[in-house]
Amino acid sequence: MTGKGPNLIGRNWLQKIKINWKNLFQLKEDKNTSVKVNKLLEKYEKVFHEELGTFSGPKAKIYVAEDASPKYYKARPVPYALREKVEKELERLQEEGTIEPVQFADWAAPIVPIVKDHKSIRICGDYKVTVNQAAKLDNYPIPKAEYLFATLSGGEKFTKLDMRQAYQQILLEDESKKYTTINTHKELFQHNRLP
Repeated sequence: MTGKGPNLIGRNWLQKIKINWKNLFQLKEDKNTSVKVNKLLEKYEKVFHEELGTFSGPKAKIYVAEDASPKYYKARPVPYALREKVEKELERLQEEGTIEPVQFADWAAPIVPIVKDHKSIRICGDYKVTVNQAAKLDNYPIPKAEYLFATLSGGEKFTKLDMRQAYQQILLEDESKKYTTINTHKELFQHNRLP
């Protein structure tokens, strides 16, 4: 560890602790466990696919006031350093069926490319300037951290569930797709899945 002060426990402690380091770092494969894991992988094969999953419940619907005026914004310039990554991500999204090109749109939001931790790009529509102003959104209050920690107190096991592209696993109703159109430097794209 790095820090300004001296180490609390140095290498000389390793001799005093008397840990069998060879066994600690040796991975032993149990054949029974391996067979059980393979059976689980086969049984739930659909869950472990690399491609984007699809939620089997109802399709998402965006509720927009009937008297709402469509908002169309032109594409924002993409920084040159990100242009190739944005184009590749648009191609990937189109290949997996998340987006599809459209020729005309009444609603169009500009995109905001977000650079993720591992240097890939997430393409987000800036819907606050378009459909979010007209959509009837659920107003669910976000709980305060203190309330969450109090609720979790006494818990013994915790996990982190990270569904890859979680929202994009939910299909959109056909009528709602028009509200999710994004305007890119290439062309207009409409979402088939919840952005």
